[in-house]
Amino acid sequence: MYNFTKRHNINSFWTFDSDNLIFTNLAKQEYKFEDYDCTEQCCGSCMNGYVSNLNVVKGYLDKINDLFTRDDYLNDWAESCKIHPLHAFTEMAAYAIYKQEENIKTIRLNEIIDGETFDKCLMQGGKMEMYFDKLRKIHFKKLYMAPDGNFYEYSGNPQRMIKMNTINMSWMPIEAYQKLCKHSLLRFKKKEIEVESLNKTELKYLKLSTFRYLFYLIKRKTLKKVNETFLKCSNIFQKRRLKNGNIFFKRANQKKSEEKNS
Repeated sequence: MYNFTKRHNINSFWTFDSDNLIFTNLAKQEYKFEDYDCTEQCCGSCMNGYVSNLNVVKGYLDKINDLFTRDDYLNDWAESCKIHPLHAFTEMAAYAIYKQEENIKTIRLNEIIDGETFDKCLMQGGKMEMYFDKLRKIHFKKLYMAPDGNFYEYSGNPQRMIKMNTINMSWMPIEAYQKLCKHSLLRFKKKEIEVESLNKTELKYLKLSTFRYLFYLIKRKTLKKVNETFLKCSNIFQKRRLKNGNIFFKRANQKKSEEKNS
């Protein structure tokens, strides 16, 4: 990212993970974050969203390289991984040190500004109203779909509808992507509705299909059985191959022995 932006003389830019859906003109959102070095997502543990200057990216890279020269830091990580073998050194761990030591000026991307925000993650509630999917046994934010193609979440404190500029779809099924993308096309056909005129009780909100999930479970169960059958057949084949191989070598050795004796 740094090499690309430097090569093309790009000093400020936006960056998102590929599971974030964008429903706004990002250029019109930059005024909110120009006084900060960068915005953050992942509960403040990653540089994501708007980056106002290239120096903050260069500093981040330098800090990562610097951490690999610190024996004490690396030894602490090695000891930590012995206790938690699934842990690993990531860019998030480096970012926490970078913020602490360099005092960069940051802001959470999901701060509510001018009645709108960038969704932190549909699977993480915070101040927003949640919805419980009984079949899947998961909670996700209640995402209201306005007739003009925009999306809103309902904030409990203060109580009001908040417009979503982006939606973080981490861990959401592909069905949810399809529904949101289809609804968003209305933005190109209808005039934007003022948020004050929206009544959440009259709005549809994102719900996932029961039929699709049941079909997925059946498909997954069927595939599991197919895989189990394949493994059984594979094991049987492997045992037979080893058995035949042992017989072959046994006969070969026996033939060599007979030739030697004769």
